[in-house]
This record gives sequence, structure tokens and C-alpha cells, in this order.
Amino acid sequence: MYQEVEVEVAIPIEFLEMANGIAEWSITRYGYFIKKDADRIKTVKAFAEELAHLPSSCSQYTDKAKHKWVDEGHKHAPKMPEFLEMLRGFRNAETNNKPKPKLGHNGVSITSQNACAWDGCKDDKDKKEFMRNRYSKTAVGDATKYWIRAWLRELEWTPDRITSVLGKGWS
Repeated sequence: MYQEVEVEVAIPIEFLEMANGIAEWSITRYGYFIKKDADRIKTVKAFAEELAHLPSSCSQYTDKAKHKWVDEGHKHAPKMPEFLEMLRGFRNAETNNKPKPKLGHNGVSITSQNACAWDGCKDDKDKKEFMRNRYSKTAVGDATKYWIRAWLRELEWTPDRITSVLGKGWS
């Protein structure tokens, strides 16, 4: 009653080329890529599909993975999962080793530095000194502005005066 139709998913050509290149390398280096009784074309297509599912930056590590496999002294060709794992490993190592941007001084953000400085103020004199020398509308975080506003209210500042110092929305 119903006819089954096989729909073949189009695999991008670059992944087919990459999978075929790895297969050729394996045959040249080890004398085989897959078991004798397996269909090489189907296996290369399956390998290409797996490569297509990896994050895009993994494909740049194929040569590095080949060299690592040889350098480790393996006597057999890598299986698909082993090769895919190496590609992911190179990508993950590079991602984890990228320097992370640091803000402020010694990795502490400028807003955190200002919060610590405000918290370190013991009395009104220290707080006035902070406001004179360290305060900036853009460098001080909202949490610190909250406590500055509370202090300014204790000093009986008007809402307009507080807004002029802390910025809009802080009266």
C-alpha cells in the first residue's frame, strides 16, 4: 500500500573530502581503513556525516590528529570514534587555553574594586574621600550606588542632589 522511499541526506562536499582524505591516509599508512567486508563508500559517507556533526572548528585539526596518532605509535588505523574524539580534544584544549579577558586590577573588576573600597570606609570622612577621589558614575556598580544613596539620604540630601551625583533613577 505504501512505498518506502529512501531519502539520502546531502552531506556537504568538504566533509566528504575530509573523510575520504582520512581514509586515504589510513590506507597509505596502515594498509586499511575499514574491515574487508565493509563497504568503503558507505563507511566514508557515515564518517563524513559524523564529521559534519562536530563543531566547525574541529575540522582544522585533522592533520594534527593524524600526526598525533602516528606519534603515539599506534599499530592500527584509528576507528571513527577515536579519530572524532581526538578532533574534539584538540578543539576543547584550544578553547580551554584561550586567555580570558580580565577587567580591572589583578583580575578583579573595577566595579568590585570600588565596592571593596566603599565597604572599607569606616566613617563619613572616608566616604567623602571615596566620593571625591574614586567615584565615577560608570565605574561604580549598582550595588555600591545603592549604599552610597543610603548614606546620602542619612546626610539628608535632596533627591535631586542625589540624582545629580549618582545619575538618573537613583534619587
